[in-house]
Amino acid sequence: MGSSVGRRYSFRDTSGEISAYLGKLTEILYIFNPELDDMVNYFCERLKKTRDNDATVYLCAEGRSGHTINAFSDRLHNFGFNTYPTKKHKEDLQIKLRDELENKEVNGHSVGIIASGSGETDRSLDNARFLRERGVELFIFTSYTDSDMTELVESKKHLFIIPGGVRKGEKWSVDTYNLNADEIVKNYGYPAEEVEHILGMLSRLDKIFYLGGGFETSAGCFEEMLNRDLGRYLNVSQEDAASRHPRDDIKQ
Repeated sequence: MGSSVGRRYSFRDTSGEISAYLGKLTEILYIFNPELDDMVNYFCERLKKTRDNDATVYLCAEGRSGHTINAFSDRLHNFGFNTYPTKKHKEDLQIKLRDELENKEVNGHSVGIIASGSGETDRSLDNARFLRERGVELFIFTSYTDSDMTELVESKKHLFIIPGGVRKGEKWSVDTYNLNADEIVKNYGYPAEEVEHILGMLSRLDKIFYLGGGFETSAGCFEEMLNRDLGRYLNVSQEDAASRHPRDDIKQ
């Protein structure tokens, strides 16, 4: 057995880099989604209509993205939504909706939320296409605007760009986004030094996170932001949400 004496772990450095990145996440999200306020407002309005009409929120994602979507689904359930998360807890692969729902009626007020960093995840893409065929309005969380999945959305307000995803068969690169520092300074009023700092972080995402983990981490934080805004929009109190949240330590 090898000795760990003298071994130096990088947890402090790693946590510092991740904390610094997440501290800039709001600015990063607005850089990639200039109309983010309007997009979130529409998202809340649309989901309220889904809940008011007893429709369903279909949530689709694979792998680590599936774990963040499962957590988001749990919170929506606490808010009183009918949710249909497609990543089964005890299986590696998500449900194939075409098999599950082919002969079932889908409420016209239902929505689909699809998370895929690459926008090319096979089963997520198939589920998104199936929901679109059934007339379900889609919201996509992804890193790339030119993927097959992004072609399925009705408008830009349905497409939330979250950086960090890895393209299938490629290494992630900030150059893919063709971000122009001068345009960002001009359009958003951020100091040039701040913009350069943010772009520098984005260019190092593969060093800050492992195997595309920047997308899942950012998506999870973004979904928590949506939870907060949606809860306020629906006027769901902490007590209301907790009443729908099963607790193992409370006897029913």
